[in-house]
Amino acid sequence: MIAKIAVSGLPYSIDRLYDYKVPEAIAGRVRVGVRVIIPFGRGDKQSEGIVLEIAERSEYARLKSIAEPLDEEPVLSAEGVQLVKFVRARFYCTYYDAVRAMLPTGLWFKGSVGRYEQRARGKTVKIAVLAIRSEEAIAYRSRSEQQLAVLRFLAESGEASVEELCYYTGVRPAVVNALGERGAVRFEQREVLRRPKVSELAAPMVTELSGGQRKAYEELEPLLCSGSPEAALLYGVTGSGKTSVYIKLIAEAIRRGRGAIVLVPEIALTPQLTALFTLHFGEGVAVLHSSLTIGERYDEWRRLRSGEARVAVGTRSAIFAPVHELGIVIVDEEQEQSYQSENAPRYNAVEVAKYRCVQSKAMLLLGSATPSVESMYAAKTGRYKLAVMSARFNTRPLPEVMVADMRRELKDGYGGSISRMLQGEIRRNLEQGEQTILFINRRGAHSVVACPECGTTFACPDCSVSLTYHSANGRLMCHYCGYSQLLPNRCPTCGGILKFIGTGIQKVEDEFRELFPGVAMIRMDADTVNAANSHEAILKRFSEER
Repeated sequence: MIAKIAVSGLPYSIDRLYDYKVPEAIAGRVRVGVRVIIPFGRGDKQSEGIVLEIAERSEYARLKSIAEPLDEEPVLSAEGVQLVKFVRARFYCTYYDAVRAMLPTGLWFKGSVGRYEQRARGKTVKIAVLAIRSEEAIAYRSRSEQQLAVLRFLAESGEASVEELCYYTGVRPAVVNALGERGAVRFEQREVLRRPKVSELAAPMVTELSGGQRKAYEELEPLLCSGSPEAALLYGVTGSGKTSVYIKLIAEAIRRGRGAIVLVPEIALTPQLTALFTLHFGEGVAVLHSSLTIGERYDEWRRLRSGEARVAVGTRSAIFAPVHELGIVIVDEEQEQSYQSENAPRYNAVEVAKYRCVQSKAMLLLGSATPSVESMYAAKTGRYKLAVMSARFNTRPLPEVMVADMRRELKDGYGGSISRMLQGEIRRNLEQGEQTILFINRRGAHSVVACPECGTTFACPDCSVSLTYHSANGRLMCHYCGYSQLLPNRCPTCGGILKFIGTGIQKVEDEFRELFPGVAMIRMDADTVNAANSHEAILKRFSEER
């Protein structure tokens, strides 16, 4: 038996499938989708590879043999293997670039050659189970009140984790272990899945659709049930209730025994959507995005692969989720550029979604209030089904839009970033006890720093883009590669005084605090969001605090 293997760490120029013999001793463990250790190159360096094909014979006379398999079960299904080949061919990357994009970080190995250890493994807890009858436990003879407290607790519950026992009874683990030695308690190791915390959502269940929502659903539902790959564009104004239509379509897909993937452009949107979907589909929802811990992402991936979860919600990488019997892929705000990956493999999640829907004979639904030109053209020419929701839910009017002419503000002698019109609206909100959200499209304090004397500007030496000035640390930073440097006091070319051009979120923050001293303000951008201060934590604080 011959295994055709993609090898890790190869440049694109020599990336291909390499033939290896499968020793008889491990033949039953080497299957398509299993990672293996192989000798590679002239020095037979131990390298990691993944089996993508199995053949009876090879065109080469002399072949090396696989050293050992790393997985007990395939980490890629047959559909996943085909997806790897598609991503490599379409987005000009190596096989392993594609494989790494599809599998969670926790599934990869760490350590030196000969000592491979998976980064994340299933988490287990020690369970104490009552080994005697409840009546015996209540009448158990022991001089230890702590042991009796443990037995009474187990007599009521039957079993509990050792951690829970210690918490509720106040005993130390040694007390529980002593009962195990006396045969009154037996222990089991059970696996528990690490789940990301889902915030509670004070929103009603979607039971009935409005007229516009029902019309859109009735136009889209036949595509879901057609049994062939279909694509549609749901063009709905902001606030029209597209999410309710998504929920009804997903519910229908699940009723037919199929799964769903829902993509959102930003991590910040994931908590609200996850909470809403969990309200409807319970534990059948899995979350996939980069802010999860390694263990959480690994366990969510496992829940999807096992079929325990049927709905995957997340950012662009969730398009690779191992959903069983994929029935529908929903791309919300499909026009957003964040669906295009900037790292290898530089895939477009919408294109991958199209491929997966064709392979699974599933429905692709693109939703937006401002569709991309390409999607609207496809809908207008009949390639996509077009469903339109032109009215907001419950016929609520669209918000009023006011335009502030900043050039006139400058002529009147005001050069601030927050216009006087906007200042008035913010003050009105504060007087009425209402909140205000300011959207700024740039990080940092200023987008460009330049010398007006000689025209010198500061650019990233690696990316050739303008460096953004961050007032918080006094540095010029590249938002593409992370390069940074201290801002010089004067122009390094002519010694002139530097001028700041453009407005970033830090400048607006500083200006706001000067205009409205004492008013609570929260800033949310890539510089303030971290593991301890997540999108969800910031949004929850904004929702609860006034």
